[in-house]
Amino acid sequence: MFHQCFKNSSSSASAHVLSMDMHVTQQVGAGLAVAHIGEVSLPIALGLWLMMWPVLTKVRYELLGVLLRDRAVVKQFSVSFALNWLLGPALMTGLAWACLPDLPG
Repeated sequence: MFHQCFKNSSSSASAHVLSMDMHVTQQVGAGLAVAHIGEVSLPIALGLWLMMWPVLTKVRYELLGVLLRDRAVVKQFSVSFALNWLLGPALMTGLAWACLPDLPG
């Protein structure tokens, strides 16, 4: 039925679909804004946790002691730690300051 209403006007159909998409996006945003602890959105935090859980449960922590005896593995862990926990946050903070200079905080 939708295609019959707009079969001669593709721009009208595109505008209608865009309008529906914007409306759904606003509803989702309002729904996610309902549950907060401080400034943390609980639905977003729960979704991130559920997304990370399978990866975290596949780590075999019992082998960590054996792996850390190898210098090459210690070097790889060190580089990974430095990139992910030191350089990454510093880079993201710098990009935020550069791209969002007019926003407070």
